[in-house]
Amino acid sequence: MNDRIAYYTASAVRELERLAIEEYGIAAFELMQRAGTEMFAALNQQGPGVKHLLICCGTGLSGAVRPTFRRLIDAINYVGLPALSADIPSGLCSDTGSVLGACPLHCGRVVFADLGVPPAIFEQVPPLFYR
Repeated sequence: MNDRIAYYTASAVRELERLAIEEYGIAAFELMQRAGTEMFAALNQQGPGVKHLLICCGTGLSGAVRPTFRRLIDAINYVGLPALSADIPSGLCSDTGSVLGACPLHCGRVVFADLGVPPAIFEQVPPLFYR
């Protein structure tokens, strides 16, 4: 990849994942482990002041946030502490940035980690745009 930040649609990211798995033989579990490593690195960048951590795992969003998860998101927003989201914050449309019922209010920096996949994969799937 280059120094510019590439922005991908959800379908393009699914295609990147498919290529990594099917054409380059990287197991899906390996990609998830690499993503976890990237999340841990991002958490460590928050500094040594992090003493407590609440991990909430969803099942993937396909539409508006369900009531149970909305209550959790509302609680996270009420407390006002930083949130770290894998993939994309729950309730936020990855293609448009629009809110699908509720999402964490304290979304900040977005990181697209290449998960160590071969650069050739990114050459096969163009991003929506660069910034």
